[in-house]
Amino acid sequence: MHTDIACPPSGHSIGWPDCYAAAHMLPLPLKADLLLEPDGEPMPIPDHLTGEARKRSERASRHAAWIRQETRRRSLH
Repeated sequence: MHTDIACPPSGHSIGWPDCYAAAHMLPLPLKADLLLEPDGEPMPIPDHLTGEARKRSERASRHAAWIRQETRRRSLH
């Protein structure tokens, strides 16, 4: 989901495949952080995500918040 957020249809300085690969190699807690504010709340979803992509982003943000919460609860951070 991070790649869809970071690479809008208008373009980005880093291509979609490279952005995806960079996020894909991160451990799960760091992947979750890509979708969250520093306080653990989900980041706002950009306007360029609509329809099903927006729904996926909303679900991913909720999962990311849960992952961060569980990571801290289990002292894995």
